[in-house]
Amino acid sequence: MKTIKNIVLLSLFLFFLSPLTAEWKKVANLFNPKIGVNLDVLVDGVLQENNSYSEGFQLRAIEIGFSATIDPIASMSILALFTESGAELHEAFVTFPNIGAGFKLKGGQLFANFGRWNSFHVHALPFTSQPRVHRSYLGGFLLERGIELSWLSPFPFFLEVTFSFFDRFGADTHDVDPLPTHRLSSGIDVDALADVLGLTDKHGSGRGSHWHDPANGNIIVFYDEVVDRAISNGIDVSNDPRTVTRLDTIESFVYGGRIKTAFDIGNNFSLEWGASALIRHRELMSVRIGGQYYHKLVYGSDLTFFFHPLGQNYLWNMHWGVEMIGIHYGTDYIDEQGRIIMAELNRIGFFLWWHIQVSPNWRFGFFSDIFEKNHPLYANTFNGRYGTYLTWQLSHFQYLRLEYSFYHYPDEIENTHRIILQYNGTIGFHSHGTQR
Repeated sequence: MKTIKNIVLLSLFLFFLSPLTAEWKKVANLFNPKIGVNLDVLVDGVLQENNSYSEGFQLRAIEIGFSATIDPIASMSILALFTESGAELHEAFVTFPNIGAGFKLKGGQLFANFGRWNSFHVHALPFTSQPRVHRSYLGGFLLERGIELSWLSPFPFFLEVTFSFFDRFGADTHDVDPLPTHRLSSGIDVDALADVLGLTDKHGSGRGSHWHDPANGNIIVFYDEVVDRAISNGIDVSNDPRTVTRLDTIESFVYGGRIKTAFDIGNNFSLEWGASALIRHRELMSVRIGGQYYHKLVYGSDLTFFFHPLGQNYLWNMHWGVEMIGIHYGTDYIDEQGRIIMAELNRIGFFLWWHIQVSPNWRFGFFSDIFEKNHPLYANTFNGRYGTYLTWQLSHFQYLRLEYSFYHYPDEIENTHRIILQYNGTIGFHSHGTQR
C-alpha cells in the first residue's frame, strides 16, 4: 500500500509540475537561436538551334540561417550561403519591430524592400529562376548594406511606407543563363586596342573593320578578333565608366524607398500594389572624360491579385500579377564611328506571372520577361523569356519543380529552350518572415 501511495503522490506531483517544466523550458531556450539549413540543387538541359548541352548538376546554394530574439525590443537574423564557388555572407541584420508611432527599423546587410519579389530568397520563389529583368537592370536581387525605416499607418486599410538608406548598390544572383549565340556590339575603342597589339593598316569602318598583323606574316585580323586577342592577353578592353566605390560625399550613398498598400475585395479576392525607387547620384565615374560622374536611378511598380476562397485556401488558390522595373542612368561609350558619346539611358521591362495551387501538394504557373536590352547601342530592342513550371510539394519542408523557359534575346541568345529540374529541402527552422 505504501508503494502504491508513493506512486500516486509522485504522479500528482509530476502532473502539477509539468506546466511549470514547460515554462522553464521556454525560458531556458529563449536565448538559443533558431537554426535551419536549406539545400537548393538544379540540373538543366539547353537546346539551341546549333547546339545542345547541360550545365550538369548545380549546387545553387546551401543556406544556413540563425535567428533569435535579442531582448524584448529587437531580434537578429544571420544567413550564410555556400555555393560551388565558395562561401559568402548572405544576410545579417537587426530588426527593431516597434520603436514607437508605428515605426520599425531594420539595419545591416539585407535584401532591399524593393518591388514584389526582391526580398524573396530564390528558394522561396514560386518559380525556379529569378526574373531576368531584375538580372539585366539590377544585377539580380538588390542585396544592400544600410538601414530601412518603415511606418505602418493607423488608417483602416493596410499602408506601409519605407525609407531606405544604403552605402551603395549591391546585387545577388546565382542563376546561370544559356551561353550566348552572338556577340553584342562592344562599344569598345578597338582602334586603341589594335595599336596596343601592334596591328597596322586599318581598312573599313565599324564592325566591318580589319587590320594587318606585321608580326605574323601580315595576316588579316578582324574587328571581333582584335577584342578576343586583347582579352587573351589580359588587356582591359573596356573604358566604360567605372562604379564609384569611395563614399566621400553624400551623393555617393543610395537612398529612396517604397510605398505598399493592400485591399480586400469581398471574402475571396484581394490585391496588393506597391511602388519603389532608389537613386545614387554618383554611381559611375567616367574613364574617358576626366571628373565626369553619372547617376543611377532604379524604380518600379507592382500589382498582384490574390484569389483565396474562404474556407478552402489551403486546398486551392491562385495569384497573378505584373511587376515593372525601370532603370535610368548616365554613361559614355564609343559609337560605331569611334566617337565618344555621352548619353542618358532609360530602360524599362516587365515581369508577369500566374501561379495556381490545385491541391495541397501540386501547383503550377506561367511567367514572362519582356524588357529593353540594357546596352547603349541597342535602344528599343527587347529581350523576351517565356516559361511555365510544375511544383510537387512533397511536404512543407521539400519540393521538386520542373521549369521550362524559352529565350529570345536578339543578337545575343536566340531561340533557346531550357529545362530545369530543381530539388529544394529544409531541415530545422528556416523562415524569411511573412511572405505572401
